[in-house]
Amino acid sequence: NFNRRPLTQKYAFVYADAILFKVHRGHVVTSNSLLVTIGIDPSGRREVLGFDIGDSESKAAWMDFFSELKQRGLTNVD
Repeated sequence: NFNRRPLTQKYAFVYADAILFKVHRGHVVTSNSLLVTIGIDPSGRREVLGFDIGDSESKAAWMDFFSELKQRGLTNVD
């Protein structure tokens, strides 16, 4: 699975961002966020490291997301 693969590369930079969007569920509209992290290795190659859909762009959502990335091996950032 893409979001479960080990992250063993060394990255010069890691970018994280979120896209907010509305979801229609029946007659209810809720806000959701797509959290995305991109790593750039020392040669300049870009790689999507992970993504997650959450209920918000809260500190807790980001902490959970980064915790999962660390568990997969994202520790090699210069």
